[in-house]
Amino acid sequence: MRICYISNVDVSIPNGPGVNELEFMLAIKKELDRHVVFIMPQPASSSNLNIEDVHYYRSFRSAYRIDYYLRLVLVSLAQIIAFHRVSRQNKFDLIVFRMDYSCVISALYFKLRRYPYTIKTLGNKGRKKDETDTGFWKVIRRRILGHLFEKSVRWAIGVDVCTAQYERFYSSWVPKSRIRVVENVVNTEKFHPMEKGDVRQKLNLEQYEKIVGYIGGSPSERGARQLVEVSPELIRHYPECGILIVGEDNGLFDLKERIKQLGTERNFVWCGTVPYNQAPYYINCFDVGIGLDTYERVERIGNASQKIRQYLACGVPVICPKKTNLFVERDDLGCLVDGQNLGEIFSAIDGYFQFSEEEKKQFSDRAVKYVKNNLSTTVAVKARMDFWKTILYRRL
Repeated sequence: MRICYISNVDVSIPNGPGVNELEFMLAIKKELDRHVVFIMPQPASSSNLNIEDVHYYRSFRSAYRIDYYLRLVLVSLAQIIAFHRVSRQNKFDLIVFRMDYSCVISALYFKLRRYPYTIKTLGNKGRKKDETDTGFWKVIRRRILGHLFEKSVRWAIGVDVCTAQYERFYSSWVPKSRIRVVENVVNTEKFHPMEKGDVRQKLNLEQYEKIVGYIGGSPSERGARQLVEVSPELIRHYPECGILIVGEDNGLFDLKERIKQLGTERNFVWCGTVPYNQAPYYINCFDVGIGLDTYERVERIGNASQKIRQYLACGVPVICPKKTNLFVERDDLGCLVDGQNLGEIFSAIDGYFQFSEEEKKQFSDRAVKYVKNNLSTTVAVKARMDFWKTILYRRL
């Protein structure tokens, strides 16, 4: 099976979508080798992506003030032109999209040309009700765009999503037989246990006896605020503990002011955004990893956070929201908590801080084995390949 993969995600940006794309590309390239070609936007920053058969197109994210809707049209046209260039030397069995608004015209083109396509990691775009545009023509264009997006999903021969909540929502657009849940996963060749003493020394964190941490985007919304509020109780029990926040957002300024009020700033380390290849070192410093979310987001779209998978791949216990990632509690890999209940969060951290060295070793072995068997990029690629072969076979 020969595949052409088309996306508008910049893999040079170390956020959730960028990491997801990069790891997917590495995994499927390893599986299919010369039988997969990628059409991707030109990276905004210098990317050390070292994969063959990647064809870049202009994303029009320039200094020019281009109308949003015009940019979407130009991006789709750039994708179609790039596809025609690569299809001169390749005959593809399947087009795979990371679908967003910039791909809807491309999807319409492939539908008219009767090219079968499927959608990988369909996310929140179909659920968004963007009401920021005002004015008659902008509202009309927004509604046309939303209609085309829905059509592009309905026309796909298959769709995969990362949570059961997304599956329930999109099953009103396409039959359940054409939807698969493929959870977000982790590259276990990059994320694996390391000697804590060595990595703490490498990162100048050896002064802390225990460390609880967060890594990823939107830290103030997904765990950092709770760590700030629980810090007085935590430090009262563990005066030499460290609290690491890796990542940035606009809410961190207020949190840094808050720890001054609480008198706990000595125990906090604010690392900012770090290169993706440095993330495993920071995670391996943790004794416990935090990955929370708002109640509204969990109810609406679920949570398949990559950071949770990354923590576990490094042998680190996780604390994450209730009603999602149920395998964490089922397989004793962490705690599911009410993200607004500071008592529950403290108790979970306290329990893991009290682990003996033998208990840490046993937990790490169990977590790493589970991730390799269930949540690795290799497992996800094979699941998608099986799904794609099945839906292609149905069309014959």
